[in-house]
Amino acid sequence: GGEGTCQLCSEGTFKDTLGCSSCSPPCNATLWEFEQLECTPTQNRLCSSCSVVACAPAEELLGCGGESSGVCTPCRDGTYPVLSSAWNRTECTACAKQCPPGEFLGGCG
Repeated sequence: GGEGTCQLCSEGTFKDTLGCSSCSPPCNATLWEFEQLECTPTQNRLCSSCSVVACAPAEELLGCGGESSGVCTPCRDGTYPVLSSAWNRTECTACAKQCPPGEFLGGCG
């Protein structure tokens, strides 16, 4: 008997009510998710879509997925921003237009 003792939930579980529950599975980088809140003994893991990370118009989000929310990175010289229908995000695309002899490509990148 007795009144018992409080004990921490084991790693990979959390408790926000009576008893410990298994944490949600790790965030899926393939589905462009990142871990917004980690699993702790008192809270469950929270995954969010990388599409919620706002970058400036001429930047792309690099490295988002899994445990990282990524970094907004400006498009490099020789690239320009294009809105990709996949994940509704901006991607920097290489300037590929070929100009005839005596002309150069201006206004890209």
